[in-house]
Amino acid sequence: MAHSITPYRLFLAAFVQQFFIIAFVLSSSMSLLAQEGKQSLLDQLILDDGLREYMNRAEAKNTMFSFPQENIDTVIDALSYDVTLDWVDALRLSKAQRQQRKFNGHVRAVVRVVAPTPFLPLFARNLIIDSVLVNGIIAQWGAEESSLNISSSSGFSTGDTVTIDLYYASTRDDRGFYVYAGSDVDGKDVLHPIAFTFSEPEDARSWFPCNDVPSDKALFTVHVRVPKGITVVSNGVMIDSTADTDTTTVQSWQHPHPMSTYLFTVNASVFSRLDLEYVSDRTIPILNYQWPEDLDGQPFSAVKALARIPLMFEGLEKYLGAYPWPTYGHVTVSPINIGGMEHQTMSTINRRWLLGDLDVGYVHELSHQWLGDAITGAIWGDIWLGEGGATFSEALWREYFEGPQGYTSQLDRHRNKYMERGLLEPPVYNPSMDSLFNEATTYSKAGWIFHMMRRVAGDSLFFPMLKKWISRNYHQPRQTNDFLAHVRTEIPNPPVPWQDYWVTFFNQWLIQRGHPVIGVVLDPDPVPTNGVFSGVLRIEQYQKGDNIPDAFLFPLTISLLADFAGRDTVIYVDQRQTVIPIQADFVVSSIAVDPYKSTLMQVIKQSVTSVNESYRLEGIVVQPVPINRGEPLTINSNEAEATVMVYSVQGSLLGTYRLGAGANKIDTASWPLGVIIVSMESRGKIFVRTIPVIN
Repeated sequence: MAHSITPYRLFLAAFVQQFFIIAFVLSSSMSLLAQEGKQSLLDQLILDDGLREYMNRAEAKNTMFSFPQENIDTVIDALSYDVTLDWVDALRLSKAQRQQRKFNGHVRAVVRVVAPTPFLPLFARNLIIDSVLVNGIIAQWGAEESSLNISSSSGFSTGDTVTIDLYYASTRDDRGFYVYAGSDVDGKDVLHPIAFTFSEPEDARSWFPCNDVPSDKALFTVHVRVPKGITVVSNGVMIDSTADTDTTTVQSWQHPHPMSTYLFTVNASVFSRLDLEYVSDRTIPILNYQWPEDLDGQPFSAVKALARIPLMFEGLEKYLGAYPWPTYGHVTVSPINIGGMEHQTMSTINRRWLLGDLDVGYVHELSHQWLGDAITGAIWGDIWLGEGGATFSEALWREYFEGPQGYTSQLDRHRNKYMERGLLEPPVYNPSMDSLFNEATTYSKAGWIFHMMRRVAGDSLFFPMLKKWISRNYHQPRQTNDFLAHVRTEIPNPPVPWQDYWVTFFNQWLIQRGHPVIGVVLDPDPVPTNGVFSGVLRIEQYQKGDNIPDAFLFPLTISLLADFAGRDTVIYVDQRQTVIPIQADFVVSSIAVDPYKSTLMQVIKQSVTSVNESYRLEGIVVQPVPINRGEPLTINSNEAEATVMVYSVQGSLLGTYRLGAGANKIDTASWPLGVIIVSMESRGKIFVRTIPVIN
């Protein structure tokens, strides 16, 4: 149903839209100033000499910290895995019928020795190891919990390239490897026998022996024996499908680029295929596998749910750079207790997503192909780089598809999720393994960290930095400390004027817990001096707790408002209590703290203690609002004589006018589109209005 829009609602809509424009202008100004070395943003926004002096003292604050870096202790580097799996019985028999050996497998791993060692260490959990060969010769091995150590009488030297053949069987079908067949499907959301893998964080070792750490990337080829009628899906592309017997086939897949073990996926079921593509300067095939009933059925429809995937490619390439792989796709599995997983080039998704209402889920997994897959956290403590980047990308997609309001809405969603338990949650960086997938911090707060970096640096600096971070580190494991070094190199002089600000930023938001909890009160002077409103802003931080900063350091935007008049000022908060003078050329009746949502914070108080009404002009009517450029602006006044000055939102004087009582017409043909500020003064009294100028 269409809704009519009243003039008042139209005005509010235009006003809100213009505030987004103001935010963009401020962000762009910060970026350009940092790039071009022009007058600082501080000097543009802070017009009061006392406040500028205070801020200049804040610039001298030395905030030197070091960010931790972990040593990657490894003696081998896996170069490739060639994996053979026999899933025929697993896909034919129910759980009750399966024996201890759920499936048999063979892995040929080629590894390079990077440090002298008497044995080659791998990981294997819940696996029966039948035999091991090293360079074709039977070898000894020892297994303990998840570790598998392969021995050699002469040991292994640095630089050796070793081929390891491991013949084994899996003993579980409910960790790492999952399968539903026969009577398993009764009463479940399963239409056909299905087997699939899910390894993040450390369950690859549960279904094939490997060097199961995120820092070790290798090439993968897989061959899977399955019953006829079953389709195998894995990373990369299918390279072969051969009849094995009258009732079985062997299907092979290969991915031409290195990946971590947790990103390796193998799936098998009765699948139909939906072919899409993304076309730019090249064509990326997007191959999607789901049960035939779900291709375009009701309520599950891959055709409808995946319709915007090519547009998501277009949007993400704008922000993140060129898609890093030659192919992409989705495989839909069920039952599964997670939403999706960014397996490299072939994301696994929950069947529920085929209802078609989870675009942000699809874009989250797609964005991981850049942030998480192309460039991977070297240790699990760096998981925020991928999950935070993907969460932030959800908002970028909504910005691309819906505009600024979509971006803000998605960030609000994650802010609200974080705030449910924000001060109680662990730090973003290096959480314990049992809190690795903490939605509040690993996802929501981490996504906001990317957003806050964008706001501090501005788009013209932030997105080139992010694209270079990805393109320069393809196929590489990287730590948070590497990211910090990259940011400090690419944005060495952020507009925020603290020494070594980025180190402070990463320490307080990643290593420490929590967020600012603030109150802001404006105490105005009783009367204006020479027509200038003045007062004192009192800013206090209230957060407390173990490993929570006593005082966060951050730029805080405060809007000084009078009805629809407004002026922004930026304050660099670096103390638990901050008291600073403030001035404005209109009577401030209210304030808005962080109006553009630049910082993850709680505002528990924002108020003006009192407003003296005796010096406000009354009986002034300005119309129309908003105004079409070129249409006369009418100011009806009961003042016999008044001076009106019109400014752009950037502070440029557009004109000065002498008005009398009655209807006064002002020409708007030369005014810029956007927000203009009308300031009227008569008999020592002040009137200020902000008016959107539209086409």
